[in-house]
Amino acid sequence: MNFDAVIVGGGVIGCAIALELQKSGLESVLIEKNPFLGEEVSSRNSGVIHSGIYYPNNSLKNKLTFQGNQLLYEYALKNNVPFKKTGKIIFGLPDEKDKLLSLYKNGLKNGVKGLTLLEKDQIHELEPNLNSEISNGILSEHTGVIDVPALVESLSIQFENNGGIV
Repeated sequence: MNFDAVIVGGGVIGCAIALELQKSGLESVLIEKNPFLGEEVSSRNSGVIHSGIYYPNNSLKNKLTFQGNQLLYEYALKNNVPFKKTGKIIFGLPDEKDKLLSLYKNGLKNGVKGLTLLEKDQIHELEPNLNSEISNGILSEHTGVIDVPALVESLSIQFENNGGIV
């Protein structure tokens, strides 16, 4: 059998690449050394869907994280992959206010949506169990988590249903 592409590694990235190559018309095969897909790094992944707030403005990592955030939520909704858009509070002590403001501005420059500066009372309203010394923070509404094994399964099923070989 001849293939246009061989993808080695059946984690999230390998399955996603295999599916995209297949969608572009390439005959592809996905090779995984383990009995099940996603057993290596993907099975140890926290499943966090990052917002892109931390990365340097105009960096490739920033652009891909921001775009990936949106695409991952869209994919999960369309394909019934469980996820939670939990949001995230990035908090700081009184002497870290400038550092948080700089991070917030970086997020805005990066085009990150759903960022809100928070004061102490707003933080404790959202999360009353945080240390009382916390004085300020940022709410990142579009941070979340996804069910990584379900994502791997969804990607690989689509790949196989479209004629891909695992």
